Amino acid sequence: MTGRDVGIMHPGAMGAGVAAQAVIAGARVWWVPEGRSTATRERAAEAGLRPASAA
Repeated sequence: MTGRDVGIMHPGAMGAGVAAQAVIAGARVWWVPEGRSTATRERAAEAGLRPASAA
């Protein structure tokens, strides 16, 4: 999966787990942090996700 971009809108408990597997496989995984909780932001950071703008 190297060099691929994947978007996860809201990395909740399940989405963060799926996203983390994509990161491990070599993807750049993006998510939209605007309006999300501290817990979601922490999960995204722990999973290695990259913040993207909603605009």
